[in-house]
Amino acid sequence: MRLMKSVRTFLVFLAVLSLGSKAGYAQNFSGDARKIALGGVGSSENFATNMVQDRRTYTSIVVPLGLFQVMRTPRIFDPTHPDFDPIRAAENAANPLHYVINRNRSDAGQLLVNDLVNAVVQRDLNAYRGFVPPSEFKAAGLISPSWGKTFNIVGNKDDERFHAFYIGAGPYISVRTDFQVDDDLIDLLASNTNVYRANTQFDIADTTTAQGAAAITLGYRGRLPLLTASPTERDGIYFGANYNYLRGLHYENLGLNLRFDTDQAGLVALQPTTTPVVANRTTSKSGSGLAIDVATLVSVQRWDFGFSARGIGNRITWKNRESERYVLQNLFNGGDFTTIELPSLPGTERVTLPVDYSGTVAYSEDRWSSVAEISHGFQGASFHGGGEYFFRFLELRGGARYSRNKWHGSTGFGVNVSPAIGIDVAAFETTANAERKRKVGIALSLRLKTKG
Repeated sequence: MRLMKSVRTFLVFLAVLSLGSKAGYAQNFSGDARKIALGGVGSSENFATNMVQDRRTYTSIVVPLGLFQVMRTPRIFDPTHPDFDPIRAAENAANPLHYVINRNRSDAGQLLVNDLVNAVVQRDLNAYRGFVPPSEFKAAGLISPSWGKTFNIVGNKDDERFHAFYIGAGPYISVRTDFQVDDDLIDLLASNTNVYRANTQFDIADTTTAQGAAAITLGYRGRLPLLTASPTERDGIYFGANYNYLRGLHYENLGLNLRFDTDQAGLVALQPTTTPVVANRTTSKSGSGLAIDVATLVSVQRWDFGFSARGIGNRITWKNRESERYVLQNLFNGGDFTTIELPSLPGTERVTLPVDYSGTVAYSEDRWSSVAEISHGFQGASFHGGGEYFFRFLELRGGARYSRNKWHGSTGFGVNVSPAIGIDVAAFETTANAERKRKVGIALSLRLKTKG
């Protein structure tokens, strides 16, 4: 019983993540309150910036106020506990570091998912009105940090001309989802009054693909001088490229189909002629592939211009795929899924990700600076930008970001306690919840100045 409930929880939880994953903006996982206040700049990594002496060299240490909220209710993550709440768990996982006002407020969406998890769905779907998911949602995300060493061939990175090669390794984890909800069901849930649709079929479908791999990276780093009238130490053209060999360790593909059939009274039918919930799962533990990254940055006087493309030719080919199917015949009696073993799939499957392009421009004066970033890739088209003004002990900041047809504002300040230590605070809008309601997050971090 416990095992099957965990399986059911896993399936529903992936669907919830599809709803809530729109919240996977950079500031939700960034520990730097300064960058969060500037609109969450740095969401698309340009590794060429690592070759340039930062105009502001510092290390940021996050104060994880959000973890104190999350750890107050650990039982919501436990599928065997009566307080298990997959929607709240997904929302907390989407923004774990920073304090969120009204983080754990109960909503209609939580009630619907809890009832699905426990197979006690209410026949009158109007009980879930107020929960309005998007009709269609497609998204992808990638986590691919690399740790390694750069070996100089000609000069070093402080010289106006240098060439080097890089060797590194790290994890390569991707998630991609395609979520769709019947428009008639959305109209019912969004209505201000009860709606009953007789003899109607409402569908929810989701396909989520996750990959876990190890990346071995071979790269090139270089700098060429920039001919200007009065060049600074930073002026130059920086560029680099990475070839990532990907060794696939785990592949997961889950196709979930949920169907509500109503009777003549507009209530969910007690004995539908079709299976209400069907989930097809495919897994593999063996794959290989590659991805290529390129980046460049031009620094001239007080200006920086950057461009990067991550994941060119991205692909992992998976083999030895296993498959199984889970079915739930009744939404009301608290029953369990039935597992159906399926034959192993022949051949291989190639999984690709979109190329993530980004362009940045930054300008810095003695008393103020500004930065803007435009990207297109995993989250579609997005914009991040902001500016800051420096007083002697105080720094004021503001910014905004645009992603998936929504603008989010941010603001904050920094207090310079000493020449080497600062405290940064940011307030930002977040939609890290299944219903995409705007909430306010608070980020706090320490800023430790380092040598340039």
